Amino acid sequence: NGGYDMPCPFGGDFGGAKQEYLFLASELQAMGLQAGSIDTIGWFVNLSYNTTHSNFEIKMGSTNSTSQSTTFSTSGTTVFLGTINEVTGWNKIVLTTPFQWDGQSNVFIQMCNPNGFFGGNPPQPYTITSTNMVSYVSGWFACTQPAGLGSNKRPNTFFASGAIPGCSSDYTSVTVNVPLPEKDALIASI
Repeated sequence: NGGYDMPCPFGGDFGGAKQEYLFLASELQAMGLQAGSIDTIGWFVNLSYNTTHSNFEIKMGSTNSTSQSTTFSTSGTTVFLGTINEVTGWNKIVLTTPFQWDGQSNVFIQMCNPNGFFGGNPPQPYTITSTNMVSYVSGWFACTQPAGLGSNKRPNTFFASGAIPGCSSDYTSVTVNVPLPEKDALIASI
């Protein structure tokens, strides 16, 4: 997108922004995601204005919709509410409440940025979709709006899941200390 274009995940020129992006289950599956906990999402910023976005809210939910309506969903779960310090490069957001994805449903992400930056939106890469997969509105009180405009320019989105292929439960981080063998015990195989 350009400097004033919407949609833009960290957009909010003219006072604020509300946006909703739809992702088909087939797209998430093609990315390698499996049923389980989505714990991180993110967006790439080509050139950041180093803006701090406070009270930034992200909701996620499941839907049967295959295209994005201009009316915002009233369902979904708040998975993040906090401050995002936008940077150039990947802006990965660890969700405070991971989203539990069933592996079959389409997923929407709804963002509300009530504290927009006057001076433009950070340019970000997007993909043109065959149908509208985005709804958005910007301006004062955008977060209270029930509907917006539709777009087929969906910002490229990063997803990370705790699910490991072939494993039926989420991962647990562990630290393993492996003692080094005595130097006399080293055996070289040729």
